[in-house]
Amino acid sequence: MEYFQTRSLEKSDIAYAIEGDLLYVVGFPSAMNYLEYNEENNSANMYLKRCHLIGHCSKNINAVQAEMTIDINTCNNVNLNGISGAPVFKYEEESSCYKLAGMVISADSIGGTKIRFLTTNYLSIHLIMTDMRFPFSYTDNFLPKMQEKHIEEISEIFGKDKVVLSNGIVNISYSNDDIINFNANHDLCFYVLYLLGDTELCSSKNMYFMQNIFSRTIDWMELYKGLLAKRDLFSQEHIHLMDKMFHDIEEYHDFKLEAKNIIQKLGL
Repeated sequence: MEYFQTRSLEKSDIAYAIEGDLLYVVGFPSAMNYLEYNEENNSANMYLKRCHLIGHCSKNINAVQAEMTIDINTCNNVNLNGISGAPVFKYEEESSCYKLAGMVISADSIGGTKIRFLTTNYLSIHLIMTDMRFPFSYTDNFLPKMQEKHIEEISEIFGKDKVVLSNGIVNISYSNDDIINFNANHDLCFYVLYLLGDTELCSSKNMYFMQNIFSRTIDWMELYKGLLAKRDLFSQEHIHLMDKMFHDIEEYHDFKLEAKNIIQKLGL
């Protein structure tokens, strides 16, 4: 495998993968990359190891998302959870080089056989839309009012002394060893907090995971309402079950999860 030289990305470096194309992914699964703390010396060691995946484009759902089947995995028997965000490269025989074809959004982390990725088509459109929205996000009258309402409601849940909004970032110090923080523009985060509440389920880890579940569900508000209605029964085991669904490609329809299917499988 050739090394990539760092330089500015040009249009000629971008490609669109179709079924049968040879693909290459390099990422850093959570199981292989972690911090090890030494409390006695007040120090920490960071362990980083890359995982190389070679395969082919096995499915094009639309211009937005595609699927890669892994043929060669340098990290056999390693859970691929955490590899989201890794670049997907397409090998072009004509130029004998690799071109950026997308970004990993989810993997069959248990079996390690498939990966879902966003195509460069979607990434280009998403970046353009983000660039157009961001400068005006705080000038709109509606957004600050919604944020103010959300902040007021979560302050009632966790206590006003534990919720701080600074430079557009919400910080919640709900325990001595864990702090939740997120961008106040991320509306999903507030709904996750309404669901988890000031309970043992509330943690930065569960917060992050539930954001992913909601964002990958077609009718996420229906899922939120369904879980909230059974909040007294909602447990860590249910979150583990959703985690399995999240990483099971067969659970997806057009690369989205369905709220009714999730609720049914959770038995709620």
